[in-house]
Amino acid sequence: MKKYINWGIIGYGNASCQFIESFGLNENNKINTLASKSKKNILEKHKYKTNKITNSYIEVINDSNIDIIFIGLPNHLHYEWAKLSLLNKKNVLIEKPACIKPSEFEELMSIAKENKLHIFEGIYFRSHPNIQKIFDIVDDNNFERMKSVKSSFGMDALGGKKIFGLRLKKPKKSNRLFNPDSFGGSIWDLGCYPILFANLFIKKYADKYLNINDVIKVDRTMGSTAVDLDSELDLTKDKIKIKLKTSLINKLKNSILIEYENGQVEVENLLNIGKKIKIEIICNNNKNIHILDSKEDVFSNFKNLIYYQ
Repeated sequence: MKKYINWGIIGYGNASCQFIESFGLNENNKINTLASKSKKNILEKHKYKTNKITNSYIEVINDSNIDIIFIGLPNHLHYEWAKLSLLNKKNVLIEKPACIKPSEFEELMSIAKENKLHIFEGIYFRSHPNIQKIFDIVDDNNFERMKSVKSSFGMDALGGKKIFGLRLKKPKKSNRLFNPDSFGGSIWDLGCYPILFANLFIKKYADKYLNINDVIKVDRTMGSTAVDLDSELDLTKDKIKIKLKTSLINKLKNSILIEYENGQVEVENLLNIGKKIKIEIICNNNKNIHILDSKEDVFSNFKNLIYYQ
């Protein structure tokens, strides 16, 4: 086994910055090359974490020293650069959402399989050890049939003051979150979280996954740039009622609430990025609170799992 994995990073947005922050001195992963179209904007602290900086994405893809490429570009560019990376014999980690169309990701997986490569979507919390700890805590209780699941994830990415409940600031297409050409909007940027939060628990305790046929109602608030600012989905799966909410204009609780016939479980801050996870359990009128922390953040844990592939 190699002593470490050499990473190349394409793009220097928020996702890439968070990813770079997770690299320490003593781990199995190193950044060989960071590619950004505007090299001058790279933060000084990030320059010290990479061996080389370039404004050429192709240079990263062609570098024989690089084992895996993290693609942190806007959503609509993921497929193109992931495909080029795979065709050049590089393993790939793509910031979520991996692709805009299912057919695109199916093609990428086919190329990866043909070339004996790995491809990952960067939804890091799925691999976090605290997920199993949450399941263990829930399993210690005698819950009966699951009745409903409510999951939310949202932030105020627009900003600006509100006057009498009305926000004067308007979204601009210059921000990729609000640009339809970049596939911005609350669903594309944050919708994966409430969906996956719900799927984790429904799969675990009902052995099912949500799909498009389970949707019974869709509510969206569209902004002036023609992307959704706030969205809700109502679904039903085997008599389990599911409500999912995501937002780019409101700070939501970022939690999941599961109701059973004899109690409920609420998990707050499931992502566990810089904060502790709070689990509140009410079962047969008994209430317990559990706090989880981890010495290893979600990014580092994900990288280590990739290292041992």
